[in-house]
Amino acid sequence: MQKMPRIVAVMTAFPYSIEQEDSVQKARDMMTSLSIRHLPVMQDGELHGIVSDVDLRMAETLRPEAAAEMPVGLVCRRDPYCVDIDAPLDQVVTAMAQRQLDSAVVRKGGNLAGILTTTDVCRLLAKVLGQHYCQPAGEDDVA
Repeated sequence: MQKMPRIVAVMTAFPYSIEQEDSVQKARDMMTSLSIRHLPVMQDGELHGIVSDVDLRMAETLRPEAAAEMPVGLVCRRDPYCVDIDAPLDQVVTAMAQRQLDSAVVRKGGNLAGILTTTDVCRLLAKVLGQHYCQPAGEDDVA
């Protein structure tokens, strides 16, 4: 039996981040150009929260006339789920599922080190399934 991987093996290292006073439009532009869906929100070098594409869409829907210039710090989720870089992956993924979270901010020594998203977890799941099952996807799929 293999040892449980640590979160560092699966996370996206050195994630992009945005300052809490930056605009919702800047966050939208960053996410679009980088093809990402989450941004840690920083304030004076410290984690302030996390903003997702869903948070931006909600702000844009509720306040379409003001959302573009609104500071991202007003629409981010405060107190994001944070884990240590050495946390066992199964514990983190279980907590994310139980809390219905789509991301976990990864820290090393209190500093931002990475982010784990459901996309990262799906990539790992696809790899594990590919190693476990020898039949390529699409062949004899059950409808």
